[in-house]
Amino acid sequence: MTETFWKEAAASLPPSVRRRYAMELEAMERYDVLMDVAMDTWRHTRRVLAKSCMAAARMFDNAAQRLLLTR
Repeated sequence: MTETFWKEAAASLPPSVRRRYAMELEAMERYDVLMDVAMDTWRHTRRVLAKSCMAAARMFDNAAQRLLLTR
């Protein structure tokens, strides 16, 4: 295990229990890293979507203004 939290969690268990749950603790550490990557990806995607929506809103607003001026 590489993360301090999971090392400390494993170290806090009695040796017999630690051996029994070693695979689960290692899986949880991998899951934790995977969730960090997913959350970072979502944050980036959300920013890109927000910028795209704002650009579309500006485009529609400009088109509406031009339509109002041409009447």
